Amino acid sequence: MKVTKEFGDYNFRRYGRPWAAKITAFDGRPTLDFIDGAWNGTADNGGEIIFDAQPGEVVKIGQADHRGSNTLNDFYRVAPDGKLEHIDSAPEARKAWEKFKAGDNKIVISISKLSDTLARDGWGEQEKEAIIAAVKVSGGIDAAE
Repeated sequence: MKVTKEFGDYNFRRYGRPWAAKITAFDGRPTLDFIDGAWNGTADNGGEIIFDAQPGEVVKIGQADHRGSNTLNDFYRVAPDGKLEHIDSAPEARKAWEKFKAGDNKIVISISKLSDTLARDGWGEQEKEAIIAAVKVSGGIDAAE
């Protein structure tokens, strides 16, 4: 899914270009995989960072302050709707990353909401029943009544 974070205009002599990175390992310190081409904007007009990520994934987003007093270097968790949820500390980020890597990112959906969504999208009654049955028995989704 596409994830975005907006940045306002900034003084390019003081601040660097905003960046985003995915966390690939957390061995004491996070190992970052910087995302090429994520910044879409200019210093004069601001812009946004745009990248693909999965729900539950932990990312770091930042912007250098060359004077050093206002550098942004924060952890975020990607929510199921694609919004970024700020993570306050590195230990919390490590726990969220370990949970993501363990695959503990199940989607919780009520059977009635799933049924309504399938009907809205044009699925027939037999297909809906088959999909709902598969959801109930799969380990990938917790189906709540």
